[in-house]
Amino acid sequence: MKPLFYTIGDSFTRGVRTDEVNVTEKDKFHEYKGTLGSFGDWIFKDLSRRFNRHINLSTGEYDNDSIVQTCKLLRENLIKDDFVLIVMTNPSKGQEIDMTNKEVITLVTSQIQEIQEILEGYNYLITFAFSSLVPYWTSPRILKRKIKDSTRIIEWTKPNNTLHDICSGTWLEEEEINPLMSEVMDESGDVSINHSIGFNNPNRFNPYHNLGRNFCKDNHPSTDGHELIANILKPYIIESLDS
Repeated sequence: MKPLFYTIGDSFTRGVRTDEVNVTEKDKFHEYKGTLGSFGDWIFKDLSRRFNRHINLSTGEYDNDSIVQTCKLLRENLIKDDFVLIVMTNPSKGQEIDMTNKEVITLVTSQIQEIQEILEGYNYLITFAFSSLVPYWTSPRILKRKIKDSTRIIEWTKPNNTLHDICSGTWLEEEEINPLMSEVMDESGDVSINHSIGFNNPNRFNPYHNLGRNFCKDNHPSTDGHELIANILKPYIIESLDS
């Protein structure tokens, strides 16, 4: 049997499942812009010769601890040729106490290190849904010091390295500010400590701007957004599979 392709993340990775369509009110379904499935499904479509199926283990409202726990549970069912794409969420999500940026980075890197230990010997990649660590939380120098082996983290020390950046047109841009992050910045350009990423501004993108087509009204990826994310991530996955 061919190996399996897994995705693990929060609602940004989960997409819209077929079993949700039946319970979605018809007058609200237009908000999804035809979205059905996720970028993981698009990736699997192009890599179906390598994998038997795509299994999406993502759940809305997952924080990074939940994502780590899912990796731990999955570990018992993996075979050597399976592939796991882990998409981490906002670093401060799920934390009940105020944390400094330094404490947040310590937490995130410890969670990544735990995933690395859990999946050691298996094929996987780690990326982020939104809230890029650089430049909003820390610097590349600190990240390089925190994680010694970052070969399985997509563009680890680059700015704007999230899936939201892919849809926003800010992917790996050094001079651009991600639209979500701009909402939690003060006048001096600093990000407020413990900022939370919200999806409560449906007009963040001008609907007539070509980037608007990448998002649903709840600012999760639309069909175009999921396809775009898949196209960006595929080369990294293929490189990992062939290495």
